[in-house]
Amino acid sequence: MLLTKHKSLIILTIISIPTILFFFLQIQTTTRTSPQNESTTISHNSCITTPTPLLSSSQTLPATTLINKDNDKTLSITIVSGGNRTTSDETTLLIKSILLNHVGNTQIELNIATDLYNMNFLIENVFNRIKVYRTQLNVNFKIVNLTRIDEECNELKIPIVHHSGKWGMVKLFLDKVFDTVKRTIFVDTDMVFGTNPDLLFSEFDKFKEETLFSWTREPNWESKGPNHVCSCIFLWDMKKTRKVNYLKEFAIPASIEIFGFDEKTQQISKEKRNGSDQDFLFALNKMKPNFFNELDPSWNLANCQNFFGVPSRSRSADRTTHFMGAIHFNCAGNTYDDWKGWEWVKEYLIWYRWDWFSRPYENNKDLGKSIIIKHSFY
Repeated sequence: MLLTKHKSLIILTIISIPTILFFFLQIQTTTRTSPQNESTTISHNSCITTPTPLLSSSQTLPATTLINKDNDKTLSITIVSGGNRTTSDETTLLIKSILLNHVGNTQIELNIATDLYNMNFLIENVFNRIKVYRTQLNVNFKIVNLTRIDEECNELKIPIVHHSGKWGMVKLFLDKVFDTVKRTIFVDTDMVFGTNPDLLFSEFDKFKEETLFSWTREPNWESKGPNHVCSCIFLWDMKKTRKVNYLKEFAIPASIEIFGFDEKTQQISKEKRNGSDQDFLFALNKMKPNFFNELDPSWNLANCQNFFGVPSRSRSADRTTHFMGAIHFNCAGNTYDDWKGWEWVKEYLIWYRWDWFSRPYENNKDLGKSIIIKHSFY
């Protein structure tokens, strides 16, 4: 009798082991082949979902659809952040200045043209640390293929000669890179906002039917040349520029008219240019002035221009009558440390902790909004 029981137990064990192994392998296979999430949603509930892990260069990212831009209550800001670590460090301060100065209930949309490294850096060092924000924050990463940018520049006879390289030229194609964005503020990474960016976005209300851009210009900019306008921060009606194919149909012909064409290189001449994307918008503004509005210099308090005479505000009190829209720390060298009396701005941005944005909302499901991160390729 005992022997019979042992035989039954042995038979049951032999049958069970393959069955268990089969189900185990099925689970493993399902885990490996399950599709990767195309977006990261960090909930405002007390149980915060785990963000999507950082992406490696070998992973395939699914295409995504950007947020609907027909919502007038969206503050859209577009940034190019790629190429080196310095750019990522600058971008973190820029994003923090946007979130700190934003006032009101408008949702924020950040469109970031970048590479895989910089996207992972920003996810890890910015968005994974905020978790929730008081209004809806949508982050749309677009990983840019620089070979494609190179091909498009060659097709349009654009020589890439500026120190910013191909990443600097990405700016010219952003209405194609983010092909569903309607109206946006473009801002360089070496800038920070000093006030609510919604105030700048409201300048779109001044656009006429033919207006495509609005940017800062110095007096007599037409005769002084491309260095006396600034594509560092400007309003861009991307829906209109896509419709008229602004670069091919207008900016390139205007640039050939202003700068000439080099028959030897079969490219737009490099003479009288600084070599950046700014040259092409300068030429377009000169040939098609009705395409442009002008922003107050307060939106580009540039280091290169000694901040247009605007003095630094006191750490403890603001007794000036000057409006501080956005500060531009260009011409500060590669160290990005020469802030000429404005050091307190950088110190404050570094000092303000990321988790302070979300702390009031983490345990109250009725407050705060989720952060949605999406990514796709260009």
